[in-house]
Amino acid sequence: MTSPFLEAPGSAWVASNALAFALRDRFPVSPGHTLVVPRRLVPTWFDATAEERAAIFELVDAVKRQLDAELQPDGYNIGINAGEAAGQTVMHLHVHVIPRFRGDVDDPRGGVRHVIPGKGNYLAGRPSPLATGGAEDPFLRHIAPNRHRSEAARPGWARSATISRISCAAGSAPPPASPERRSTSASRVHPTASGPSRRALTQPPGCRAAGSSLSPICARRPGPGALVAPDRIRAPLSLQERRPGETAFVLVRLPGESAWRYLGVARYLEDEGLWACPGIDHQAYRALGSGRGVSRTLPGGARERARALVEELLRRPGAGAMVERYGRRCRIVGRTEAGGLLTDLAWVIVGRDDVKKNGGLLDEQRVNRLRYVEGTPRAATRWIDTGWALVLEAEAAEAGAA
Repeated sequence: MTSPFLEAPGSAWVASNALAFALRDRFPVSPGHTLVVPRRLVPTWFDATAEERAAIFELVDAVKRQLDAELQPDGYNIGINAGEAAGQTVMHLHVHVIPRFRGDVDDPRGGVRHVIPGKGNYLAGRPSPLATGGAEDPFLRHIAPNRHRSEAARPGWARSATISRISCAAGSAPPPASPERRSTSASRVHPTASGPSRRALTQPPGCRAAGSSLSPICARRPGPGALVAPDRIRAPLSLQERRPGETAFVLVRLPGESAWRYLGVARYLEDEGLWACPGIDHQAYRALGSGRGVSRTLPGGARERARALVEELLRRPGAGAMVERYGRRCRIVGRTEAGGLLTDLAWVIVGRDDVKKNGGLLDEQRVNRLRYVEGTPRAATRWIDTGWALVLEAEAAEAGAA
């Protein structure tokens, strides 16, 4: 028996521990849909050991913390299919972690009970008001979050959440804009929750609204090379077209494809003059990128902290000392001002920060998930060097605490 989950590269993992790992669902039912899988190939939950079940739920918690930070969902469905009669199609135990957002279905009541059609919502027969007003109004999903620009200055719209034009960052013309619609929402709508699901789109919308927190990602027709880094997009806009602090939905159409693909939300960086989009994947960057590397941009200050870590290692245990951890053994030779190892150390520091924020283990999978764009083959990464950097970071941490 084989499993497609075991064929996924470690760079695709979003979390892991000694007995299990987590990765995004290839066919998500909502943004952030994640699977938690045991490393051992067992068919169902009832075939797993108590230790494996505990490891799986440890990662369910870790994934939930990640998704809370990235997407701010309004709820979750946690589900397991055990056996073909229950809908299981991959006979390798996996737990679904599905973020849910207000308005993603007309009536979410019943949740997982909807696995049997017609049996989910036992409250559906109770009469409810046609419209209630406020954030819970059943009509809100149909009118939010688009509205016309001319209404932006009206006092009553100060707290409205709006969506602006969705455009493209691909080597072809943007899709035609759909007519603008007038509407408003009295509740805050997070940009990621308002965006499309992470799947191919054949007819992406194209409206622009006023007072919005979202802007067009590009108003022109950039060709290949628009992705200037694995997480950066060059889409020059005039000040009249862009507002400070704006974000934008990113859609691309790759060469040879007819459908548009949603890559996530981008934010404009004033100091760089570029759009930062962490959702760019390996396939999109290889098709539309202008560089050879597949490493995301280091957060500010990470490289300087790596240099300080090097100085700590030179102080103790010192140049010429042997370091041995995690079954690896190496010699500290001397200072490095630039190059691969310094960058590897900087990304391990980023991974350490992520552990402090979200919990879990600091290992190669975590560091490389943060560092490389989704879908990057392991052969294209500095996987082995990440292991050496983890050894040195742990040694420096111990030396600094001594």
